Amino acid sequence: MKSLIRIASLIALLSALSTTPAFTQDEFDILDDVVNIDESIEAEPEMLQSQQQEENPDQPQVDEQELVEVRERATEEYVEIRTSRDIFLPYKQRQNPWGFSFSLGAEKVDFPNLVSQFDDNSFQSLFGSDGLTMMSAELGPKYNFSWGALSMLLGYGQLSATDSRIQVEAGLDITRYSATLVLNLDNFWDEPYFVPYFGAGIWQSEYAETSEDQPGEVKRYSTDIGYHVRVGGLLGLDWIEPATALQARKETGLKAVFVNFYASSSFMSESAPDPDLENEFDLGASLIFEY
Repeated sequence: MKSLIRIASLIALLSALSTTPAFTQDEFDILDDVVNIDESIEAEPEMLQSQQQEENPDQPQVDEQELVEVRERATEEYVEIRTSRDIFLPYKQRQNPWGFSFSLGAEKVDFPNLVSQFDDNSFQSLFGSDGLTMMSAELGPKYNFSWGALSMLLGYGQLSATDSRIQVEAGLDITRYSATLVLNLDNFWDEPYFVPYFGAGIWQSEYAETSEDQPGEVKRYSTDIGYHVRVGGLLGLDWIEPATALQARKETGLKAVFVNFYASSSFMSESAPDPDLENEFDLGASLIFEY
């Protein structure tokens, strides 16, 4: 377009030179108009955008980091939907310095040193050697850096069981509170198909035991603070349904979903007079949602 205008102005100039040795006032006016049009075409985009904003003050500004999708309704009105470009980036690149995660899961627990507070029967005698299932939940902030991330997770676990294999019904309720510092190695690759991690922290439990032999009596204890270690791996799920994962990032801000498999060991203070809730090797799994 600019080239055509410049050619037109050159033809007008040559035509004027061939018919008269001097420009008339009208010809000067024509050339001025051509120059003004040419200058307006070459104006900076920022100036044009500013002029458009002045002419239409109600029109929203579009950030260069946003994608804008315009949808038409049945009433011929238009709806503008803004989406961050980050949702299309690989996992490593769309991470913010700070994030958040929470998980829901279960852990198979066994207490080889635990004995009944009523009759000195062992845990295995009362509830079997396969262990019991403790439901659990964890949540906390996550700090991302170049090759991994640190998470501080606050946990809650609940176990309730009854058994009468020794001809006397025994009941056990354990509530566990924990705080765990976890190192995730999740930024070595663009997409976290598998993420190894290590964790360590502290825990404390509320313990309640009942026995059919002594109805109405409950043995309750609050344990001293112990410590635990954990090792495991996360399996990323976003690659299985990438379209669904993209929609979740767009609508909820969800960064990733993982299946978590881990093994843990818990230890108590040697001087603690509590029921012994140490374990050597427990297995667990959970579903982690990361934001």
